[in-house]
Amino acid sequence: MLDAVAVVVAVLDVWLVIPEKAQPYSVVLSALACAAMLMRRRYPFLATLATVPGFLAGWAQLAAMIALGTLARRRQWAAPTMIGAGLVWLCRYVQWPLADFVSQNWREHVLNGMYGVLVAGMPVALGSLVALRAALSDRIRELAASRERERRLHEEAIRTAERTKLARE
Repeated sequence: MLDAVAVVVAVLDVWLVIPEKAQPYSVVLSALACAAMLMRRRYPFLATLATVPGFLAGWAQLAAMIALGTLARRRQWAAPTMIGAGLVWLCRYVQWPLADFVSQNWREHVLNGMYGVLVAGMPVALGSLVALRAALSDRIRELAASRERERRLHEEAIRTAERTKLARE
């Protein structure tokens, strides 16, 4: 169900912003980025890499963010996650075509860099938080089971002591 939602959101993100005079390669790369959502559960790093061209030369920003979030949830702060975050940041920072990027003033470069940090940092943070929540939930279940075992052992020790006391009398 969540995979279908991810694909629909990624497709809508691209479909709703395609300009009338869009370059065909941008549309194709964006479509491939949306299709990469289907493999994000099994191959999150590969899915993130597959969304990068669609984000850089197209409009697949949400596809890249969703794939990066999945990667961060699976791998937390490992090297593939950092590489993916760097690539997503770069896609948000660099404007396509490159002539548009070069013609920007320094303020626009700073703003694009700041927005790139948000676009790349948010999925990494959310993915890491989801992974942390799952780990904490597992730990809480382990502690509850351990506490239950301790309680049963304590009850058994009390019963054994009572039996021993009754046997002496």
